[in-house]
Amino acid sequence: MVVSDTPAEEQDGPYRDTTTFVRRADAHEYIAELKRGEGAPILMFGSRVLWNDLLAAGLVDEFDIVLGAGVLGGGTPAFDGKTTARLRLLGSETHEGSENIVLRYAVEKQG
Repeated sequence: MVVSDTPAEEQDGPYRDTTTFVRRADAHEYIAELKRGEGAPILMFGSRVLWNDLLAAGLVDEFDIVLGAGVLGGGTPAFDGKTTARLRLLGSETHEGSENIVLRYAVEKQG
């Protein structure tokens, strides 16, 4: 699945037969429906804008982030400060030969 503000342009790509394109305005409803269904966990890569939006909408159960030394020196904040989601550390991992660390967080349900 690809969430995009301009999915019509994306549908001509090589993955058009195996990829569902969802407009950003429809993403909450589409992802909520996926979560109600049976099947594997939903995994999302990239898009800081999308993950902040999904966190604020209560559609994220777990959040994994990969940190490298370059992230610590500056850059774009991972969280936009608009959500009140609370994260609880579940664990961390390192892999031999890598200077990255994977942090796993549970998103605490509110209300």
